[in-house]
Amino acid sequence: QLLEAWNALGEVYWDRQRYQEARGAFEQAVEMCGPHATSLRNLSMVLRALECDDLEKSVNFAAGLQKAKDATVLDANDPQNWETLGNAYMGEFFVNGKRVDELNKALIAYARADSASEKLGKRNPTLHINRGKAAMFLEDYALALKSFRTAHSISGSANARALLERVLELVRRLAGLIERKGDL
Repeated sequence: QLLEAWNALGEVYWDRQRYQEARGAFEQAVEMCGPHATSLRNLSMVLRALECDDLEKSVNFAAGLQKAKDATVLDANDPQNWETLGNAYMGEFFVNGKRVDELNKALIAYARADSASEKLGKRNPTLHINRGKAAMFLEDYALALKSFRTAHSISGSANARALLERVLELVRRLAGLIERKGDL
């Protein structure tokens, strides 16, 4: 019950965007009750949401990635853990300037999240939007289109539709440039 109380308090703070207090609650959950997937997953998200200077942000994103990894080790069947890990890899790539390999790891985590979600009979449009964005940066436009289409079919999201249109337009322009040999 103590673990659930600390996590619930942290989630209330998270919902109110009081990230420092949320961090404290999730850290208390881990300190008092031991490592738990939900606490670690939420702590990963909070660490990456904190407003701070660039150096501290870099440290927080690296720590957030580790917390997300730890959460998946503790509960590999929870799709939220895998999605959080994918998001943490994306953040690590953009904030800490890591290798493209981080984006590939994000795609693997998103695939695991999707598989775990399907086993539970759930569909999450945000997962597909995030996977589509990672695919776009890797220039895997087929996966990006598939992901944005899936997100749109789940929720009818205007954001997913706009991202889908953006990728389609980019692919059309690229095809045109190739056809015209880059206008050389």
